Amino acid sequence: MEFTQNGKYLASLCSTEDVIYVYSIDPKTRQSKLNTALRINLLQVYRFAMSEKHIAVASFSSVLKTLLITDGATSQDQIKKKDVQPLSFTAKKHLELKGHSKGLNWVSLNPDEEKVTSVGLDGTLKIFSCQLKSSEFKDSDYLLIDKKVDRIVPDLNVSQFKRILYCNKNTIVALSEDERTLIFMEGKTAKAVCVIKNTTQSGTRITSWAASSDGKHLFTGGEDNVVRMWAVPN
Repeated sequence: MEFTQNGKYLASLCSTEDVIYVYSIDPKTRQSKLNTALRINLLQVYRFAMSEKHIAVASFSSVLKTLLITDGATSQDQIKKKDVQPLSFTAKKHLELKGHSKGLNWVSLNPDEEKVTSVGLDGTLKIFSCQLKSSEFKDSDYLLIDKKVDRIVPDLNVSQFKRILYCNKNTIVALSEDERTLIFMEGKTAKAVCVIKNTTQSGTRITSWAASSDGKHLFTGGEDNVVRMWAVPN
């Protein structure tokens, strides 16, 4: 379950149904308008990330899918395809971003809506453009950064990242394969700027995380029953 950074939407994943439910939040009462919920039917949803305008979906497939959130009634064409139900706002197919050779571990959207970052079982971190280009552009034209994880942090002996998150538009944080080490990176280059080891007690794992709305802090929760706050590097 996840809020968008502006607090406008709340999204939840029902893994048993492969369905993402999106709820509109009333800014005055902070209550969900359940009658405006959006149901998105997808195949093999594993992880998702949501911003004000996009939803990025990771699955056991190597293809990263993005959907565009738009206001207005759902078109009859979309209803026939059973992508969404006819409600006051909708999500339509936007991009299918190819580049990973294996399934995806995690995805995260840049706060300014321009980029989406993914990490996969193939041991790579990739940053794609979310901006729809003309039909003349190839799949590779959307790929902005493509790095092997073991080259980002060669001293850690890590073959893949388990999670990825934009703390703010300039900083990305990744979680190591053993889910105990945090790696902060520059958002534009994916260059490691800070590595924090032993983030939990007694070798336990980080199981959840969230960035503050101002992008200055990262909060983590672990199997040691402790919530920690970390300063995000500039």
